[in-house]
Amino acid sequence: MKNAARIFLCLLFLASCNSKKATPEPKEIVVSDTLADPISKALPTLVKIPDDLYVKLDIDEWERLTRWTNDFEDFAKLDTKGVELFLNGLDLQTRSFYNTKFPKKLQTFPIRSRLKVVLVHVQKAKFYAKTQQMELLIPALDTMYMQYNNFLNRIISIGDEETLETLNSD
Repeated sequence: MKNAARIFLCLLFLASCNSKKATPEPKEIVVSDTLADPISKALPTLVKIPDDLYVKLDIDEWERLTRWTNDFEDFAKLDTKGVELFLNGLDLQTRSFYNTKFPKKLQTFPIRSRLKVVLVHVQKAKFYAKTQQMELLIPALDTMYMQYNNFLNRIISIGDEETLETLNSD
């Protein structure tokens, strides 16, 4: 009788182990975008480096600059929700660009420091997007664009200085 009770308990135990438990159905993941409305109605005006300066400053083969400016221009055209994801990418691109080797003519403190300012403003905008402080995000984006323009204007001014030096030496 004891053996029959043990066998019954073992079978009961095995049966309870094999029974399928009701698993909850996976819930649909809802991704909340940073913005429900478009960021702004007007596209910012971004500076472009003139084509002749690319050759003059030996930056025509500086692929990282071209890629980085293209990313900024693409981001400026962005008028959609989910800006936080794009700011993360822009932050990574700007950090990577900052750590690259600059051409000799642009390996100066003013260029590096202006790029660092751009990086800080990208991170500031990223923070506002992440914490969903929309009233602060739009001015932060405007300042970020302004600092980007300042960086490119400094590169252009170095090209202009090169031109003046060659004219004065003639």
